[in-house]
Amino acid sequence: MTSLLKQIFKYVRFYGGRYRCIICNRPLRTFFPFSKELQTEARENGFLYDFRRMETLNWSQCNCPFCMSIDRERFYYLYLLNYFKQSAPKNHRILDFAPSHMFSEKLRKTPSVLYTSADLFRTDMDLQIDLCDMRQVPLASYDVVICSHILEHVDKPDRALSEIFRIMKYDAIAIIMVPLFWDVKETVEEAGADSEELRYKFYGQADHVRLFSKSDFIARLHNAGFLVSQVTPNKLDNKMVRENAISENSILYVCSKIN
Repeated sequence: MTSLLKQIFKYVRFYGGRYRCIICNRPLRTFFPFSKELQTEARENGFLYDFRRMETLNWSQCNCPFCMSIDRERFYYLYLLNYFKQSAPKNHRILDFAPSHMFSEKLRKTPSVLYTSADLFRTDMDLQIDLCDMRQVPLASYDVVICSHILEHVDKPDRALSEIFRIMKYDAIAIIMVPLFWDVKETVEEAGADSEELRYKFYGQADHVRLFSKSDFIARLHNAGFLVSQVTPNKLDNKMVRENAISENSILYVCSKIN
């Protein structure tokens, strides 16, 4: 099937309906479910946990079929719009680690935002930096930092949190997120998980190096010096939450510096 035919098929199948993706602004009949391929790969390699019991994931209504934004990104953007409205008028300097293309472009085009993308390996980012060692970024540089599903990839998550704390202004916030499964009671970190198969088994994904428990994740945030707010969808516009298929199990971990 040619690219044009695929696009026509996608519009016929998905365009128009009760949903509206806030990232690409298209009305939708439905969203794509969470990746069946990833779930199958994890299960076949012995992963113990059910993705349907994962926090901040709408398992059945996950990705926009047009821009492929994931539900947590739509939640972030809804929260940030609300945050900008309540903040004093200014240009918000945002540093966003390893963002998806469409989410990055949406923030870049948002009024009163000075946006910077960052990643250690990707060459399509504004900055190529190591989250665990950002010595080239001055102290207290950013108003908003977004670190979404990164800490499960890095060798030194506590060092990364310390660096995020350092580069934040004193009235700044950071959205810091990791995959959290309700049934994980203690953080899983296996020294011998040195193959894709073993990382699927212990962490549920081939490029992860740990699986956080919620209690350990929050403790690490506090230990880094953050005041942590757990923001749920009922704090935002209910209509937009429904239109973007943000599930009730969603929680944003919004971190600020303790004065």
